[in-house]
Amino acid sequence: NDVITCVLVFHIVDNNEEHHTDEVSQERLVVRRGQNFKMTLTLMQSFDPELQQLVLTAKTGQSL
Repeated sequence: NDVITCVLVFHIVDNNEEHHTDEVSQERLVVRRGQNFKMTLTLMQSFDPELQQLVLTAKTGQSL
């Protein structure tokens, strides 16, 4: 299992504005259940979906 380094950007300001949570926080992502949000995953190495598996695990925190 080779690990590929990546950068994950949550577009906090844009997402929080779209979800009307920008008054709650400008520093962390606060989204509403059932609504889409944008994130960008940039892999720092080449990735071959025929040979490698991409696994993204998400955890949620406390609701506000």
